Amino acid sequence: MEFDWKIDKFDSIFVHILFYLYKSPLGFDFDIRNEGRDGSINRNNLKRRAEELVDYFRNVSLHYQGS
Repeated sequence: MEFDWKIDKFDSIFVHILFYLYKSPLGFDFDIRNEGRDGSINRNNLKRRAEELVDYFRNVSLHYQGS
C-alpha cells in the first residue's frame, strides 16, 4: 500500500494508497441518502458496531509502515 514513486533517477516521493479511496468503511456510510439500510447504529448494537469499526482500522493499519 506504500511505495516510493520514482520521479527520476535521483528523486522519489513516498506515497500510499487509501482503502476505499475517500469512502467510509464498508457498513459505516452515514449519508442521509442511505437512511434505512442495514448497518444503522443504536443502543442495542452500539458496542458491537464500535468493535467492528476498531477492528476495521486495526486491519487497515497492518498495511502501512506507520502502524
